[in-house]
Amino acid sequence: MNQDSSPVVVVNQLMFGYATPMFPPVTFSIAQGEIVGIIGHNGSGKSTLLKTLCGIIPALGGDAVVPNNKIGYIPQCNEINMLVPLTALEVVALNLVPSLGYRKLLRKSHYDQAQKALERYGIGALRNTLFREMSGGQRQRVLLARALVMNPTLLLCDEPTTGLDPQTKKQLFEEFCFVSKEQGITIIFTTHQVQEVHDIATTLISMDHENVLFEITQSEVNQ
Repeated sequence: MNQDSSPVVVVNQLMFGYATPMFPPVTFSIAQGEIVGIIGHNGSGKSTLLKTLCGIIPALGGDAVVPNNKIGYIPQCNEINMLVPLTALEVVALNLVPSLGYRKLLRKSHYDQAQKALERYGIGALRNTLFREMSGGQRQRVLLARALVMNPTLLLCDEPTTGLDPQTKKQLFEEFCFVSKEQGITIIFTTHQVQEVHDIATTLISMDHENVLFEITQSEVNQ
């Protein structure tokens, strides 16, 4: 991948999975400001790789290092606990104090930051709406605000366009391009739609060819 800047992610002989490795050992690096699309069919291991990179799932071997970087993570919406009665504002604000637990010690400054993040993505008026009562597109915007409110240097997104209408998807990709270019945020997102990779990714990681992981540069993708 891009060798012009220091790597934000360094993967060396990484083995990942839940009981046994899903692939042979994988090695790659990702530079600052890249937008990387991980493509593959459902069940191919995309989410597992993403969760391993951000430490939710321990590696089975090798290393996945994110040196001195703050990670923002957007999970799939179906992984969010809809039973917890959190408002949009609380979902975002709690990411500023993740170690404090449910609604503990949230200050006005946290709520103010969260409100600004919601307004940035056009849903400031929904601050008091329960997350579980929102549409899929609204939830995705809340999760984007939640991930970016902490000013990460690396943003990991697990199928962020699921359930989005074409216009909302376009706006999401525009935001990805903006934060990558203007703020130098590195973005890794998973998808099973190859067109989404064509739209914005600078690099493709494919997990859909005989269970072998490999990389393709954008110039090759566009051929």
